[in-house]
Amino acid sequence: MKSSKRDYSRSSRPPTLRIVFAIFVCGMAASILVALIAAVGLFTGGFVLQLAGFDGSAALDNGEVLAGATMSLIMCAFNWFLFYMVLPVTWLVLAASIGTFPYRRILTRGPYLRWATIWGALLVGGVTASLTFSESVMAGIGALVTGAAVGALAGYVCGRLFLSSVKPQSHLAEHTADVF
Repeated sequence: MKSSKRDYSRSSRPPTLRIVFAIFVCGMAASILVALIAAVGLFTGGFVLQLAGFDGSAALDNGEVLAGATMSLIMCAFNWFLFYMVLPVTWLVLAASIGTFPYRRILTRGPYLRWATIWGALLVGGVTASLTFSESVMAGIGALVTGAAVGALAGYVCGRLFLSSVKPQSHLAEHTADVF
């Protein structure tokens, strides 16, 4: 009679080094992506305003929503300038949120992408809005919406990058213990 013995010496715990590396890469990618997305947004917005017949500097003169959105994009485009302050905060947020998901045995892609997007929107939108609300409430609302959109897009891309690096489905699903 053949006895079927399983090798339980291998842990079903996800590889910590891979998660730390993914958080490191995602934090740097998030900071670079925010700057790139904002630069593309500034260029596209300026192009569209010129086509519509508006002066580009007129967007910053009034304290309306467009001025807040423009200020938000300018602040996001200079994200590389404050890289040394932004990067540790990004690493901390990623480590405390999606970095813990593999240890909680979360295998689906949805929570990773959802929380990376939410944290990106909160971080970028919150910072740009808090710095723009001193101008006017409408400018703050424009900065909040624009910054949240830039942060959400960068967060989504970083969530995809984290998933492609960590691959929680392959590490956790293959180590199941069969009771029977």
